[in-house]
Amino acid sequence: MIEKIDGLPEGVDGYRLVGTITKDDYEEVMIPWVRGLSESGSDVRAVFVIGADFDGYETGAAWEDAMLGLRMDATERAIWKRVAIVTDTRWIRHLASVFHWMMPGELEVFELSKLDEAEAWAAA
Repeated sequence: MIEKIDGLPEGVDGYRLVGTITKDDYEEVMIPWVRGLSESGSDVRAVFVIGADFDGYETGAAWEDAMLGLRMDATERAIWKRVAIVTDTRWIRHLASVFHWMMPGELEVFELSKLDEAEAWAAA
């Protein structure tokens, strides 16, 4: 499940990944979020929190995650400014460091204990 995080700095959206992420989570939460920002002309400044309660992705969700960036047009890619991934999960930290070059905008990875720092960075 992808849960919205409230109370973040103005202009920053946040999501917590909990349990197993499904293709429906992408279709119902992530894709409409990106499209809405693109249509409104807003920048993407986001914090994604992935804690110990994250179990992973279903195959369809992993595909949607990979395809999200590939499906974006130039306008959608241009709105991505800063994304903070907040996790202590080693394999996620490793994948983010290997594939960050594919992500439009800036990407930083923070430890869970540095959530406040991640929020401030995304807002800057």
